[in-house]
Amino acid sequence: MIRIRPLLAGMRNIDPLYKLQMNIKIAMLFLEDDDPVSAETFIKKASSLIAHSKVCVYLCVRGA
Repeated sequence: MIRIRPLLAGMRNIDPLYKLQMNIKIAMLFLEDDDPVSAETFIKKASSLIAHSKVCVYLCVRGA
């Protein structure tokens, strides 16, 4: 079972690229653990970051 703590909940100025990379990595870990329902939560968070930012998706996914 994977346990996730809020992504630096107390800090407000977190780079969107960092958030995107972490959400993708967490989703990948849940998929490796055969938990697609939890992975979907983080995929949705990542897609929201992509939709609301000007981040280069190719670089984010490649760097993840």
